[in-house]
Amino acid sequence: MDELDYTNKFNTQLSKNEMPLYKKWAGDRIRDTYDYDLQGMWLNNKQFGDNGHGTDQFKKPNHPTFSTQSQYSNNEHTGGEWSLNKGKDMFTPSPFNKSMHSKEKMADYWNFAEKDSGAILNYD
Repeated sequence: MDELDYTNKFNTQLSKNEMPLYKKWAGDRIRDTYDYDLQGMWLNNKQFGDNGHGTDQFKKPNHPTFSTQSQYSNNEHTGGEWSLNKGKDMFTPSPFNKSMHSKEKMADYWNFAEKDSGAILNYD
């Protein structure tokens, strides 16, 4: 079992009537429930950006760029910080992020998901 699989954790509750509408909206993105609260995104009328990224508000604690902007960031699961560095977005992981993702795994994620964004990873 993948200990970082949060598919069944940190999901906004939906009613029986809302669930079919949510599933239709989610479509193939349903796999993103691994590290996003898609149910919360749907309920709050949020969409994925043109770059394929969702808002930080609904990132789960297992997401590599889980940040203080997530509704799930708290004393137990403190997210990293987004800031600007010379006009570019920069992500600095928190100790919690680092406990979830090694520097190597974070670099792999960055090279896959953030390579075209111009954002900087400040893991040190």
